[in-house]
Amino acid sequence: MLYQPGAISALFLPVDEGQPVAYGWSQVNSQGCAPSVTATGAPSLASSAPFVITATNELNNKDGVFHYSFGRKKKVIGGGSLWLASPLARTGRTDSGGNVGVDDCSGSHSFDFGERMRSGAYSNLVAGERIYGQFWSRDPAAPGGTNLTHGIEFTILP
Repeated sequence: MLYQPGAISALFLPVDEGQPVAYGWSQVNSQGCAPSVTATGAPSLASSAPFVITATNELNNKDGVFHYSFGRKKKVIGGGSLWLASPLARTGRTDSGGNVGVDDCSGSHSFDFGERMRSGAYSNLVAGERIYGQFWSRDPAAPGGTNLTHGIEFTILP
């Protein structure tokens, strides 16, 4: 279920196996934008094609990290909602890019989760495992100094 305060909420059913599903809501950033998370490709161990998770409508030129876990839980932190249960895993830092100069919402963060799944470095990323994730990013003008997107969940396919 994807919910955004002040907007029509939606529940999309049924969901094909492996199909990523958005849930929760994003924290509105200091520029008034609510980031959105999507995924392209399939979360398949057998495929060499990318499975890219992307957050758009992010603040430009800010650091961000994709966090994921094996459970879903809501915890309010820094004015946003962390939609992941402990323990958390995180990816490396990325820069959102976008327009140069004044802060706006032209940035985006992307991470190829397919590459991580197939790397062999993470023995707990196996077929059938349900993954829950979201992006965290810097937002210096926000009260907590950070921003959190809504969550995305998917099942790793063989």
